[in-house]
Amino acid sequence: MTKIPLKYGTATLTCDLPGARVLRPATIASPPSPRELIASALAAPIASPPLEAIVRPGERVVIVTSDITRYTGSEHYLPLLVERLNACGVLDKEIAVVIALGIHRKQSEAEQLKILGSLFGRIAVFDHDCDDPAQLVDLGVTATGIPVRINRRVAEADRVIVTGTARSEERRVGKECRSRG
Repeated sequence: MTKIPLKYGTATLTCDLPGARVLRPATIASPPSPRELIASALAAPIASPPLEAIVRPGERVVIVTSDITRYTGSEHYLPLLVERLNACGVLDKEIAVVIALGIHRKQSEAEQLKILGSLFGRIAVFDHDCDDPAQLVDLGVTATGIPVRINRRVAEADRVIVTGTARSEERRVGKECRSRG
């Protein structure tokens, strides 16, 4: 009987497959660490100058990140992003994280800890609340009459960094919008 370990969420389950053969590559190269991958991406961003060419000391920076339902690895990249902002002269007190909840519930303290990682308790964090008019700034209406309201902290920041993941459809639409200018 062949026992095969299968990763399932944060656990590993073992599956018995009678008569199965497992094919494996001869060698597996070790991937770069998350820290190396993130540092490389921050040093050479796609279609943007690096932060050092954009951010100035003393600017108020808001980082928008996904809530706990959309895992992005934020506990890995947010500390490195803040480290880089600090190197640009932006102090911790000038940085805030806004968790983009959409219509989801507020995050628990444990969920905020998971999202912020080592930044928890160091950087201000706020759950966006789309139903609280005090948190929103009215920007008017679109040409088709749709009202546009955004988070007040985002609207009042000097710099906004939006993080997260993009599904293939979002990437396709984003490419189309950019190609139309």
